[in-house]
Amino acid sequence: MSDRALIVFARSPVAGRVKSRLTQLLSPQEAADLYRAFLMDSLAQYASLDVDVRLYMADGGDPGVHLYGAQLKQQYGNGLGERMQHAFRETAAEGYEQMVIIGTDHPTLPTEFIVEAYEALSDVPAVCVGPALDGGYYLLGMAPLICGLFDEIVYGKPNVLRLTLVRAHESGASVTRLPVWYDVDTPEDLRRLVSKKTVLPPATMKIMGVLKTRYGL
Repeated sequence: MSDRALIVFARSPVAGRVKSRLTQLLSPQEAADLYRAFLMDSLAQYASLDVDVRLYMADGGDPGVHLYGAQLKQQYGNGLGERMQHAFRETAAEGYEQMVIIGTDHPTLPTEFIVEAYEALSDVPAVCVGPALDGGYYLLGMAPLICGLFDEIVYGKPNVLRLTLVRAHESGASVTRLPVWYDVDTPEDLRRLVSKKTVLPPATMKIMGVLKTRYGL
């Protein structure tokens, strides 16, 4: 067992239950298929790291993809902050010292950013945040457990990153900010994904080839 854990938050790729904002352009099934591709590619990417991957599912369902050795877990809590806090508490209770939480909505996220996050957690107490373009974050790391990072934050609002950084500084931890990156949640994000001319991972590349032709992306 490593002393480093990567907590991955995900949902089952079921039509009508994931990537709802993408259905402004895609059908619910296409949005679910795209999410499945993101999930597959993310787990393959995370498996390349020297960490224990813990896949926390939001709905208790079957991820429907190869897990690449990830430990399958269940999210608990009424809101995102409570669910993340529970996952961190459970992970810390199992003996992990450096903990990072991440999603599966950024198929071109450089692996080096995740490696840098763990390096930033080497001198405790420490917090590492990966800012997202929407005002939230794509990654949050801590060593050791610092539960106050989730206090009085309403997730989905544009001030999530700012308030998280305030809580991190209030905790007395050293704070590291990674480069800004973006999640793919909206049709505009999908177009950005195509326009960046970045080499896409295999599953995402396959479905994007179909969607680019179908929708002129």
